[in-house]
Amino acid sequence: MVNEILGANIRKYRLAINWTQEKLADILCVSHQVISKWENGIAAPDITILCSLTRIFNVSLDDLCGISSEYVNDFIEEIEGIIQKENTSYPSLHAKWDKIEKQLIHHPTNDKLLFVTLNFLRTMHDKIETDAQKEMVNEEILKVSERLLDFSRNDSYRSYANYNLAVYYSEQVNLKRSNELDIKNAEKSKMYADLVLYKDMHKSFYRIFGATTLQEDLIAKEKTLIEMIDATKRACENLIRCYTHNTCSECNELLNEIEVFSSKLSSHCKDFEKSKQE
Repeated sequence: MVNEILGANIRKYRLAINWTQEKLADILCVSHQVISKWENGIAAPDITILCSLTRIFNVSLDDLCGISSEYVNDFIEEIEGIIQKENTSYPSLHAKWDKIEKQLIHHPTNDKLLFVTLNFLRTMHDKIETDAQKEMVNEEILKVSERLLDFSRNDSYRSYANYNLAVYYSEQVNLKRSNELDIKNAEKSKMYADLVLYKDMHKSFYRIFGATTLQEDLIAKEKTLIEMIDATKRACENLIRCYTHNTCSECNELLNEIEVFSSKLSSHCKDFEKSKQE
């Protein structure tokens, strides 16, 4: 498929400059039979000759290989349409996976394509029927999520990748693993879940402040951290009350310790953010 598209484009651009196969072959120091094989999709030129062809035809490598942003945007819309369809079965989704993989090879750093692919995999995950399907989908979710974090600066995309990684590692716990690996997976799951929580909170405070400067951004981050500290404190208090009586002296001591620790942490957070602003 790739060779056929490349071959058709070599022929198209060769004819556009009115060159024969013999003339192109002479310039590239190959036989005209080789040019014929390229144009018929039987073989493909190596990278050095590909670069020479882009200069001869005055086109980009993407254009020569048939990789255009317009096409990938159309492909993304197609995948989004598939995801939105109701009652889509796992087999029908899996049938599209080969096409998605090919696009990921052609556009390995396109964060919108990676995001839509991750959304597609999550849809597949919700329709899993067998353990083999689950293993395949989970491994792809892991790879695509990590690549999205590597190449995207989009907060929404990164939050979604962190969410999927949190789910992935939580599912690994007790999945025929050793206790030591269960603990590591649980820690990773919590780490990614915390990142999602932090990002979502930060975006909320960011909008409240309408942050446009570095100082306003730091204020939003400070508020986010303090809010997370308060949320953690409330969770600890509720947990203690679930397992002890409110009148218990030990319970009150624990609650006091949490309050002191929370205050110190918030104070440290404020001091740290102020030092960064200065």
